[in-house]
Amino acid sequence: MEGSLIDANMGAYYMWINQSRLAGASQSRFLVWLEGQQHACAISPTLAGGTTSTASANLWQVLEWMR
Repeated sequence: MEGSLIDANMGAYYMWINQSRLAGASQSRFLVWLEGQQHACAISPTLAGGTTSTASANLWQVLEWMR
């Protein structure tokens, strides 16, 4: 299981790198939330970069923050 989580993390990172190269990347959103996990990575122009939230949230709340 641990190896799968590392693979998923690396896959998400490479997807974000590729997305950041596209036209309009500054307006794009990126969300990674692994099923059964309690952590997510959300990147959006509406969220402060380099920060961590300790607030509990469900998927719909995170998507709303990213709007």
